[in-house]
Amino acid sequence: LEFFQRISVSLDDNLSTVVARMVRNFVAGDCACHHVLVREDFVGVSGRCAVLESLDIVQALHQPRMWGKPTLQQFAAETTVEEVMKPRESVFTCPPSDSMKDVL
Repeated sequence: LEFFQRISVSLDDNLSTVVARMVRNFVAGDCACHHVLVREDFVGVSGRCAVLESLDIVQALHQPRMWGKPTLQQFAAETTVEEVMKPRESVFTCPPSDSMKDVL
């Protein structure tokens, strides 16, 4: 459960929290640091999941709404995971039964 908590965030976490978690994971060196699991239900293993990657954060920093913020820290503190995640319909998915040939 501790490992799961290290790589998980919730939809309403701000980007400051997420980036701090990614950096801690990088420094620890024993789990992913470029991606975190976004959980809608943080209590158990039920609920929907998604992945937030560092590229999503970088892309958010280049959005016009960022330009009006006086500092990067303010933007990160005021922006939630849900605001920067890719829409689900733009993420490619496949069932576990597909072969790599089918997926590619």
